[in-house]
Amino acid sequence: MKIISISDIHGQLIEIPECDLFIIAGDICPATNHQEYYQENWLREKFNPWLDVVPARHKVFIAGNHDPIFQKNKGLLPEFNAHYLENSSVTIENINIYGSPWTPFFCNWAFNFPRKEKNPEYGYNVARMAATACWDLIPENTDILVTHGPSKGYGDVTTYGGRNHYGCSELLKALKRVKPKYHLFGHFHEGYEDGDTIKALNHTDGSITYCCNCSIVNENYIVTKPYTVLEI
Repeated sequence: MKIISISDIHGQLIEIPECDLFIIAGDICPATNHQEYYQENWLREKFNPWLDVVPARHKVFIAGNHDPIFQKNKGLLPEFNAHYLENSSVTIENINIYGSPWTPFFCNWAFNFPRKEKNPEYGYNVARMAATACWDLIPENTDILVTHGPSKGYGDVTTYGGRNHYGCSELLKALKRVKPKYHLFGHFHEGYEDGDTIKALNHTDGSITYCCNCSIVNENYIVTKPYTVLEI
């Protein structure tokens, strides 16, 4: 099965080649306007017509921190010719896919749970419990995990507040528990510049999770990276 994956398109609807499975790992809407009615109109008038003509047999997507309409007002969302996942799964041709838009606190946008180091009012236990509650939902039989953000140390470099790894350590624990074939994400646009686009997480049983930062834009929201092509 040929997979094409992208993330952090921020309103830029690029041409997608023919594939079996097309996956978007969040931050779909333009970053210039976070108003719910603007996003509703853009999703209906721009995103849906584009999604309809993407030449893929199956289409899956999640929201991201720049897509607040998916968290705050789902009643405004149009119908999509795709599987939208929000802490939920879909099975496509015997491939189990789980998707979640949640990320640790980052600029207080949509789908954020507390992060201790950026929110002193939250104790470590509170922050850890929020992350654990989210990632404990990932089923053991997941083949492809789609989250908006990365795990700690895998495609998670950002220059926000200095060049640091800002991925989620609790998500890394979940990856080691579930051992999916692929972990697809974005969120930190510059994360893919820290070494290879795809990083291997080696498990103790000899299996490997390939962690893929699928962001297509840089920090100036300019498309600098093509879609990610995978096989499963």
